[in-house]
Parts: sequence; structure tokens; C-alpha cells
Amino acid sequence: MRLLRPLLILLLAVAAVAVPGTATAAAPTPAAPALVLPVSWAEFRGTFDGQLIVDRFSAEPDGLAVVGTLRGSTNSRYGPEQVDQPAVVPVLALAVNRNTLHLELGPLDPRPPSRVGLHLDRFTADVTLSPLTRAVRRALRELGQAIRRGAPPAELAVRLNRLLSSLAAGRPCHEPADR
Repeated sequence: MRLLRPLLILLLAVAAVAVPGTATAAAPTPAAPALVLPVSWAEFRGTFDGQLIVDRFSAEPDGLAVVGTLRGSTNSRYGPEQVDQPAVVPVLALAVNRNTLHLELGPLDPRPPSRVGLHLDRFTADVTLSPLTRAVRRALRELGQAIRRGAPPAELAVRLNRLLSSLAAGRPCHEPADR
């Protein structure tokens, strides 16, 4: 009798796992990032072609910064290599014009396995935001007002992160600007 009870519990546990749709939750699918900025350049040491995936904006000691992931490929004297690294990139300039977010970011230093020293001082991205939901319009308007009155980096980071969360609810469109 003492063995029957644990055996019955084990049998019920195996049956619950084996029957589809019972007691198991599907793993959540990772959400698509709200903001992906294409980045590419060529210099005498090689080339880089990839994207900066923006996770959030942060107020750093030196000012506003983008926190995310730099992914792409380099091609140098060492041949083609992949880059997938965390990135904290200073925001050099920020502006809002209607439904466009203008960002100037830099410097950017991808680190491929060969450690070839690629460096980009500055790059520009004009992001046309769509769809323009009520939340996105409100976030853009508040961000534009904060920029015009010279808000501190901490406030700009909060407003930009609010904009990112509004974008995550929709499907934004991203367009790179001239480098």
C-alpha cells in the first residue's frame, strides 16, 4: 500500500505531461524590437553592415544614450566576421519633425572576433514612425516639447522609452537617413 500511492502520483504526473493542452504553458515568443536602425559604413580597415537594435534609452553620466545590441558583419583583412554585441551609444542630437524621429548617434565600435579596430564617429537615422496611433502621436508631441525646452537627459530617456513602448504596440516603419 505504501508503494501504491507514490506509483499512482507518478502515473498521474506522466499522464498530465503526455496529454496535450494540460498543465503546460507555451514559452512566450520574444517581441519584435520597436526600433531597429540600419548601420553600414566603409573605411580603410574594412566595412560594417548591420543594425543597431534599440532596447531602451538611458540617461548616462555624459548625457542621453541608446542601449541595445549591435548585430552585423564586418569584412576586413581577416575576412568576413559576425558581430553580435551589447552597445551603449551616445545620442549626439535628437529632434522630432511631424512623424519623424531624427537621431544622430556615435561613436560606434563593432568588435568582431579578430578585434579589427573599426570605428564610426557618427551616424544619422531618420525614423518615420507608423502607424501613428494616438499613443504614438502623444508621445511624439511630448518628446518634441521636452526637446524644445531643453529637458535633462533623464526626462528625455523617460519620454523616448514611452515612445518605444507605444511603437512596440504597433508596427513601426524605419527608414535610414544619409550617413
